[in-house]
Amino acid sequence: MKKIRHKKICGLFNLVEVTMAIGIVGIGVVSVMALIQSGIQSSRNSVGDNYAPDIAEQFISYITLEANKKNDWYSSADGDTGDVNSDDEGIICELSTTKPTADDISYTTGNQWTVVKDSDNNDTNIYTSPDDGIFKVAQQTTIDGNNVVDFAAIVRIWKSKIENLYVSGVNNAEVPYKYGVALHVEVSWPVTVSYDRRQKRYYYIELFNDDPQ
Repeated sequence: MKKIRHKKICGLFNLVEVTMAIGIVGIGVVSVMALIQSGIQSSRNSVGDNYAPDIAEQFISYITLEANKKNDWYSSADGDTGDVNSDDEGIICELSTTKPTADDISYTTGNQWTVVKDSDNNDTNIYTSPDDGIFKVAQQTTIDGNNVVDFAAIVRIWKSKIENLYVSGVNNAEVPYKYGVALHVEVSWPVTVSYDRRQKRYYYIELFNDDPQ
C-alpha cells in the first residue's frame, strides 16, 4: 500500500494577517487622500494669491479714473468743501469711512450685481453692488466666443484721511479729502462661500489729487 504524503502548503495568510494588511492599506489610502485635498486647497490659494494683487491694482486704477471724472475728492461730512452735488456724488464721496459689512452672497442669489461699462459701452470685469464699497471682479478668458470665468473675488473698499505727513510746516498733518485719500482694499475669495470662510488679502494705498480745485 502506498502512503499518501501531505505536502505542507506555504505562503498562505490567515484571517488576522489579512485584516492587518487591509487596515494598513486603508490607512495609506486615507493619508494619500488627505494629502490630495491639502494639495488642491494649496493650489486654490496659490491661484488666489496670483490674482489678488492684479485685482487690487486694477480696482484702484478704476477708483482713480472715476474720481478724476468728477473731481471727486471732497466730503461735506468731514467739513471739506467742493463743487460735488450731493445727488451726483462720485465714487470716493460715496465710500464709507468704515469697512463694509453687508452679506454679498445675497447679491449673487438675487442677481443684484451690475456690470460696469467702459467708455465704449462695453462690459468690463468689474461689477457694482447695491451697497457702496462692495464690488465683484471676475477675471475671464474668451473661448470660442464665450467668456469663461477663471477667477472671481469680492472687493471691499473704504476710505480714511491720510495722516502723519509734513505739510506747510505742520508735522503729523491730516490731509483733507480735497487733496488726497487713503484707500483700504480687501480682496476675498472664493465668492461662492460665506465671508468668514474665504481667503482674504488686504491692500492700502494713498491717492493724491493732481488738480485740486
